[in-house]
Amino acid sequence: MLGSYLFAKQQGFKFNLAYIPNNLNFKTHELIDPKYMLSIFELGRSRVGGDWEHSPPHLYR
Repeated sequence: MLGSYLFAKQQGFKFNLAYIPNNLNFKTHELIDPKYMLSIFELGRSRVGGDWEHSPPHLYR
């Protein structure tokens, strides 16, 4: 991810990142879990409208 960020900056491109936060309170032990998939879909849906990060998370923490 850092390489993509640095490439975008070097080329003058915007860098937009969406990711699943570490504090998502849902644990699963299945490889494919429809309930987990639905929970992350709903999380993304609730963040629609500009919650892009413009740098990798470890660069601003």
